[in-house]
Amino acid sequence: MQESRDAAFDRGMAMRKKIAGDVPPPPGLDEDLRGLILRYAFGDVWSRPGLDVDTRRLLTLSMTLAGGHLEEFKLHLRFAVTNGVDRATVKELILHSAVYCGIPAALDAFRAANEIYAELDAA
Repeated sequence: MQESRDAAFDRGMAMRKKIAGDVPPPPGLDEDLRGLILRYAFGDVWSRPGLDVDTRRLLTLSMTLAGGHLEEFKLHLRFAVTNGVDRATVKELILHSAVYCGIPAALDAFRAANEIYAELDAA
């Protein structure tokens, strides 16, 4: 029996809250796209039992860095740091990415991380 879309949405909302805390979604996000993200990314994928949330956090940081999606990298970095991932771990992740994604990607990620750290430190 397939669950209703509402169940996936509710599961996604709960997972997003676990990942992001009370951080609101980015402004200007289309409601239909937001629903898709909540159901698919958070409700279906992040909620799977095969990997724990902390592992998924690091994978997400790695993949957004590798793909050059720095706005998503910054968003998930903010979520990760505010939920207990320490800066030393992020540093190691970025250094490791220099080997597999290239020095320019690692430089961009360090710049993005420093931007997020400055914002978090100022708050």
